[in-house]
Amino acid sequence: PYPDSVPEATTDSDEVGRVIDQTIDLAQPVVDAVGLALPFVPVCAEDCPGLCSHCG
Repeated sequence: PYPDSVPEATTDSDEVGRVIDQTIDLAQPVVDAVGLALPFVPVCAEDCPGLCSHCG
């Protein structure tokens, strides 16, 4: 693909994923995105302050 690229220099800790056999592994980015979208402190209802007998 790119004549001056060095794919061997890419490590697992790099932010950019590698394309292998024309596929990209999106498992970890999807897990990260879903984890960040979840509420930090889940509550039973939108108006619950988290102090009810069910949540707190």
